[in-house]
Amino acid sequence: MAERTGPLQSLRRSWNLSRGFVLRTFGYLLLIAIAMGLVGGVLGMAVNSAVNAMAPSADQSRMFGFNFAFSKLMFIIAMPFYVTAIVLYYFDLRVRKERYEFEVEQG
Repeated sequence: MAERTGPLQSLRRSWNLSRGFVLRTFGYLLLIAIAMGLVGGVLGMAVNSAVNAMAPSADQSRMFGFNFAFSKLMFIIAMPFYVTAIVLYYFDLRVRKERYEFEVEQG
């Protein structure tokens, strides 16, 4: 989008950038997924335990609804971190492949 290319050109560019870094890319994405899963799982278990302790007689449908709402809220909070990690990896690939320079304009 930033380079004003179409979808097929963008995919071609992505392939060219990640060529030679496939295992590194897979490992990076796997690491991000594991980190997000661990954080989400730990927070989910903590909230579930807290709700069970505060309202032990709550019916299953309410518990399911609360857990569903909490998981969606965690998804909304975590997604910017995931996207930021992907963007940082994109810039890392550009720096490694193209010797991309970050210039700071002097005013």
